[in-house]
Amino acid sequence: NIGFLLSVFATFGILSIALPTLNYIRNRNLIKGKLVFGLISLTVLTLSATLLTLPVTVGAFGQISTVAVITNMLISSAVSVVIWVTVIALLVNLLFPQIAELTFYLIEFVVEYINRVINHFGELRFSYIAVPKITFILAIFLIILIFSVMLACKKRIDMVKLKEIKKKQLRKAV
Repeated sequence: NIGFLLSVFATFGILSIALPTLNYIRNRNLIKGKLVFGLISLTVLTLSATLLTLPVTVGAFGQISTVAVITNMLISSAVSVVIWVTVIALLVNLLFPQIAELTFYLIEFVVEYINRVINHFGELRFSYIAVPKITFILAIFLIILIFSVMLACKKRIDMVKLKEIKKKQLRKAV
């Protein structure tokens, strides 16, 4: 099932690439402002999910979307709003159906925004690039390369930490 594969690989991309990257940025205070960090987080999350779904997308559809990243960034918060407001509306509906009905109108409004964004960007004549399905091998190679670089960086960070620990131990011994 293509939808299942896309969900699994997107989640894996977020967990394996985005979260370590964002933790690295946060732990070293590389970005000071919360708004800037929020925008970078959104970008890193979207790029990580898109990157890991690339082999499935290319293999299944023979296309690469040129607008997926911007579209995902524009609608990701709206999707979260829809999910949370729907849960709240369903619970409120048990006790106050009239109030829940108003909440469902809000949900319809946000869903309409999501659909408009998807349709607008999807209808652009440059919204995708057709590629040979064999390109998925290149996508897999790119993913392996990224994981290799991340592993090398992690190893380097661990080596630096180990040197610092050894220096502290030497100072305490002396």
